[in-house]
Amino acid sequence: MLGKEKHACVMAFIFIFKFHNYLLQFFSLAFVKSAKYSKVVPQALEKFDEVLLETIDEVLRGSLGDLNTQIIYQYLEKKMCPRQEIPRKLTVFSTELRNLRAALAKLNRIKDEDLS
Repeated sequence: MLGKEKHACVMAFIFIFKFHNYLLQFFSLAFVKSAKYSKVVPQALEKFDEVLLETIDEVLRGSLGDLNTQIIYQYLEKKMCPRQEIPRKLTVFSTELRNLRAALAKLNRIKDEDLS
C-alpha cells in the first residue's frame, strides 16, 4: 500500500476511536440514567461495537491481508486485548498498533542497512 493510503487508514482509525469514545461518554452521561433508554442504549452500543469491529477488520484485511491481520489479532490477544474487547480497550488497541508499526519500521531500517 502506498504511503498516502496508509496515512488515510491511520486517520480513519483515529477518527473511529475518537467517535466511539465520544459516543460512549454521551450515552453514559445522557441516556443511561434514564429508565426510558436503559434497554435501548446497551443495544445501540452493542451494534456500534459490531460495526466498529467489522470496520477495523475490513481495513486491516484490505490493507495488510488475511495472514497479517491474524498475526495482529494474535499479538493483541497476548497483550490482553482480544478482538471482541477492542471497542472497550481502544487505548490498548491503538497503543499496540503503534508499537507494532514502530517495531516493523525498525526492522525495515535494519534490513535496508544490511542491503546497503
